[in-house]
Amino acid sequence: MTRFCFVAYAVSILVFIVLAVKVVNVRSKCTGEKAKISKLVSEIKSLKDENSRLVVEFYREVRPEIVDKETKDMKILHENEVKYLK
Repeated sequence: MTRFCFVAYAVSILVFIVLAVKVVNVRSKCTGEKAKISKLVSEIKSLKDENSRLVVEFYREVRPEIVDKETKDMKILHENEVKYLK
């Protein structure tokens, strides 16, 4: 009977160690993926800002009179605001 208890304890400890290693491995992968996602989000934001800047520059070069005439009455809108035109 004591031999069975010893084997059961040894197996329990072994299973616990294997599960702990798997949990640590999954958590480290999640941390790595979170870092990748954060990097991609910041890259998307910088590309979006660059695109906005290039669009303005493009219209200044192509048709500067339109940009000047249209932008003097415009209000600066944030990303979640909408301006309805009549």
